[in-house]
Formats: sequence, structure tokens, C-alpha cells
Amino acid sequence: MIPAISIELESYLTNPSNNFIELTLEKCINLGLQNSINIIRDKNTLELTGYDILKSYGNFLPNLALQIGNNYTYGNNYLTTTTPTYVNTSGFFGNLSISSTLNLFNGFADISALNTFLAKKDSDKFSLERAKQIIAIDIIQNYLQITLDSNMIEIAAQNLQEYQTREKLLLAQTNLGAKSIADLYLQQAQTSLAESNLNTLKNKMRNDEIFLLKKIRLDYQKNYKFIPVKFQDVLQDTNQISEISLISIALSKRSDLKSLQALKNVAALGIENAKSTYYPKIDFTVTAASNAAYVNNQVVNGNNISYSSQDQYPNQFLSNIKYQFLINLNWTIFDKLATYGNENQAKIKYLQTKIDENDEQQKIISEVRSEYGNYKLAIQDLESSARVLLASKKAYQVMSGRYKVGSASFIDLITSQSALEQAEYNRSKSLINFLMQKWNLKYVTGELQN
Repeated sequence: MIPAISIELESYLTNPSNNFIELTLEKCINLGLQNSINIIRDKNTLELTGYDILKSYGNFLPNLALQIGNNYTYGNNYLTTTTPTYVNTSGFFGNLSISSTLNLFNGFADISALNTFLAKKDSDKFSLERAKQIIAIDIIQNYLQITLDSNMIEIAAQNLQEYQTREKLLLAQTNLGAKSIADLYLQQAQTSLAESNLNTLKNKMRNDEIFLLKKIRLDYQKNYKFIPVKFQDVLQDTNQISEISLISIALSKRSDLKSLQALKNVAALGIENAKSTYYPKIDFTVTAASNAAYVNNQVVNGNNISYSSQDQYPNQFLSNIKYQFLINLNWTIFDKLATYGNENQAKIKYLQTKIDENDEQQKIISEVRSEYGNYKLAIQDLESSARVLLASKKAYQVMSGRYKVGSASFIDLITSQSALEQAEYNRSKSLINFLMQKWNLKYVTGELQN
């Protein structure tokens, strides 16, 4: 049974109760996704695109504008509509208008813009999904390394305990003259090396734990216990997967490829949007307007005009309403080749996205083939490491028995034990490597779940 992995920082000195926060692989992935700056940034980008879509929908709706004005006027006017007349007027004059304009046709620009932002949102979604997968596989790799560190420490601790036990036995046997003093010295050297190796492994695991805590942005001043990944039925889960089927899955599921395909759609819609200015723009406008006036004094050709009564402002606005219905067509016949240039620029961008898509497909194929080879090698390592471990155990058992009866030297004994120790290390590495390759296959095929 693999012991739980723990990290103890400076808070241990101030926390004698030694309470640990348990962390599993799944929890670390969730924390990494939750606290990642890149994920937060990509989510904000997706939200901004959502508002662009909302604004694009708004372009299909009519606008509504209200204009109210009021002014005080004083001075002469020279009117020549009939008999030339000088009019001197002072008073208050107001106007009010409400208008609404609906675009009937603009060369499909609004439709193209809406579809562009919808495709852009799809691209942002796929980019966010791939960003999550990148963070997840990075955390998985770091977490499996910590699990490997734990296994290596367990093996090193067991070997150190055996070395210490044998050293005590050799010391007693040497004092009795039953064993050579050289054997004792060699064992003491082996014990010291094993102790140094154990301390090195512990320090490495501590650094790996700190590195993972940094990635998932947790407080270093707390104590954490990393629950190792379990290895149940690892050997039985070595399904032979077809390389061709993996490539097919990757090309259909990789979110970074889907993101580029969505951007290709954005570029294609950009061509339609650029061509929209070839067409006329037709707007329909409805306006309701009214005005009112309150004259303080008015002199016409030197004669003072007096008003016995004047309607109040509100009544004038209500009684002077005028309605206007307007259809306006605006068509730029020649725009100095601006539309022609924009259209060809959009076409070049579209061709570039097709090149990017093809390049990404080739990249994905090469990644899948490479990881498939690593997966096959990991399976072979599982099988060979099991055979080597079994043979090393038997060799050490035989050599240990021979040394006890004096038919083998101490050099033969520690050599066989070192071989067994290395076989145990390699077996642990092969198990972790196989798990990592399984995750890598899911990552390169786009099947890694967040």
C-alpha cells in the first residue's frame, strides 16, 4: 500500500496539530482550472464575444430617437415670400420630434456580421476547451511525478532499513570474527549512500509538491496531503488501439483544430461582409414632429402686432403634429476601389486560414503517431520491467542464501541487491509512465475530459 504523500512547510512549526488538507488528482485539476489566469482570460474573451453577438442582433431592430429643443429668439428677419417685409420678433420657440429608422437592406452586411460573431464565439469556446486540456495534462504530469517520488521513497526507505539491519548484524559478526571487517566497511558505505539517496528523493518530492501548489495557486503556508494515484488493473488495461483510428478520432475531436475551422468560417464570412458595400443601402424612416411658440413682441414693417391670447406650449405641441414617412436609398457607385481592396484582402485571409487548418491537421497527425509509439513502448516496458523485477528478486534470494552459507562474497550480495533496487525503481517508473502515456493519448486525440 502506497503511503499518502504530504508536504510540510513552515506552518508546521505554528501548527502542532498537524492538520493536512487532502488533495486528489481530480481536485488539483479542478483547482488549476479554477485559478488559472489563462482560463479566466479566455472566459472573459468568450463573454465579450457574446456581447458582440447581442449587438449584432440589435442591428436588425429599428432605432428610436427623441429630440426636444427650446430657444429664445430676438432680432430682425427680412422676408421676401410675398411683399418684402421686415419682421422683428422676440419670444420662445420649441420643437419636438420622434423618429425611428429601420434598415431594409444593406447588402447582407448585418447577417454576415452576426454569423461572423457566432463563428467567433465557437472558436473562443474551442480555444477555452483546449486551454483547459493543456492545464489538465500539465497538472496530471506533475501529480504523477509526485506519485512516482512517493514510490521511490518507499523503495529507498525499505532498502535503507534492510541495510541498517544487516550493518548491525555484520558488526556483531565481525566482533565475533565470523565475518570480514571489509564486509562491514562496505555495508556501512552502502548504508550511508542509501540514506543520502533517501534524503535526496524526499527533497525532490518536496520540490515537486511545491511546484504543483504553485500551478494550482494554493497557499504554501498550509499543510497538504497528496493522495497517490491507484494502480488497480493497470496491466489488464493495455488495449491494442489502432493508430489509424486514433488519428481519425483526433481529427474529429481536437478542439484546437475546431477552433481554427471556426476561424476559417469567420474569414469566409469576412468576404461576404466586404462585398456588402457593392450593394445599395435602403432605410425606412418614420418621423413625428411638432413645434410651439410664445411671442413676447412682434413688429412688422414698424407696426407693433399684439396678440390677445396665445395657446399654451403643451396644447401647441399636441395640435401641430406632422408625420413623415421616408424611404431612403443610398448607393455608392464608385468608392475609389475601397470595396474591391477589402474583398481581396478578406479572400487572402481566408486562404491563410485554410493553410493554418491544413498545417494543424498535419501537426495533430504527427503528435498522435508519436504518442502512439510512446504508448506501445510503455506497454513493452510494463512487461519487461515485470520480468526483470521477478528475475532480480530470485537472484537476490539465491545470492542472499549463498552469502549466509559462505559460498558467495559480500560484493556479490550487494550487487544483486542493487540490481533488485534498480529493478523496483524501473518497475515503478514503468507503471507511472504507462499511466502518463494513457493520459497523453487522450490529450492528443482531444478526448481528455476537464
